[in-house]
Amino acid sequence: MYKDCDSGRHGFESHHPIGSRMRKPENEKRLAVILRPADYDEWLHTKNAETARTMLRFHPFNDMVAEPK
Repeated sequence: MYKDCDSGRHGFESHHPIGSRMRKPENEKRLAVILRPADYDEWLHTKNAETARTMLRFHPFNDMVAEPK
């Protein structure tokens, strides 16, 4: 399931088990991005920012599960 987020507020918390792995506390611009498997290759190789932007799917951290390293 994919859920688009256009609010600009993503609810990141530095103490969240997944959120704390995705960004440094002082860098609010990092976030986890979920890609469809079919988009992996193009995501890695496109030079077009708009093409890459259309592939972004934001997923709320509270709906994600972290596994130990």
